Amino acid sequence: MNKYTAFVLMKVTIGKLPEVSKELLAIEEIKELYMVTGEFDLLAILEVDKYDQLGEIIVEKIHKIKNIERTQTLMAFKTYRYFLG
Repeated sequence: MNKYTAFVLMKVTIGKLPEVSKELLAIEEIKELYMVTGEFDLLAILEVDKYDQLGEIIVEKIHKIKNIERTQTLMAFKTYRYFLG
């Protein structure tokens, strides 16, 4: 079965990264969560079975978490996998 993947970059209020991260990790569809440098503070990788679920998770779950100031979502439309070794 095909999966749909999105990358959500998040700007978090200074000093609130631990609590925001804890809330994000409670969202089942977030498969990985990274603290990153640059304009954003966190990168979440979402994976779902149905395309419509992505919007629901971003709007109904992620956007409702206090201290997430803004997000930017990147949709994956093709996966390239490379195996080294």
